[in-house]
Amino acid sequence: MNLNFIKNEKGPGYFKLNNSLLLDTEYQNKIKASIQDIVSFNEHAYPNVLWEIIKGRIRDETIKYASFKKKTDRQNEREIRSKIEDLERELELNISDINLIENLKLEKQKLNDLIDQRIKGILLRSKAEWVEGSEKNSKYFANLEKKKAEQKIISQLKDNKNNIETNQHNILNQIKIFYQHLRGLFNK
Repeated sequence: MNLNFIKNEKGPGYFKLNNSLLLDTEYQNKIKASIQDIVSFNEHAYPNVLWEIIKGRIRDETIKYASFKKKTDRQNEREIRSKIEDLERELELNISDINLIENLKLEKQKLNDLIDQRIKGILLRSKAEWVEGSEKNSKYFANLEKKKAEQKIISQLKDNKNNIETNQHNILNQIKIFYQHLRGLFNK
């Protein structure tokens, strides 16, 4: 029996479209504009090649937009936490101010909504079979998501010369070379 306990470094993984972005009108408009640009620029391309270009652009635009959205959500969370801290300090000085209490409740609700949204994403990515409505154990589901990601790693790769590669860096390079060669075949 051969056991391999090597901790593999994560590669780029597979692209999965975040379906919640499809409901975002700003995202929809960006994708529509990108597709129109691609089609107008590549009018005489073969349909299969055009389709691959469109998929690649959608992937790129989606990653860029999701990254931007995540960054703005984190910034919003920091701002809300700062507001909560300021309101709590003011409330210590003036306990009976009803406006401060209402503003504090409102900001805490905004923060809870942001956290709930993030937890829903973690639950979805962890592919959890069950979730109790009141349970919000995000650490458990984050670890489950991490475990699923580790299972997707290619731990061995056999090349066309029947050599077996186990070094993660070399495996990623072999995959890159394969797809570069494949792209070269389509561009001819």
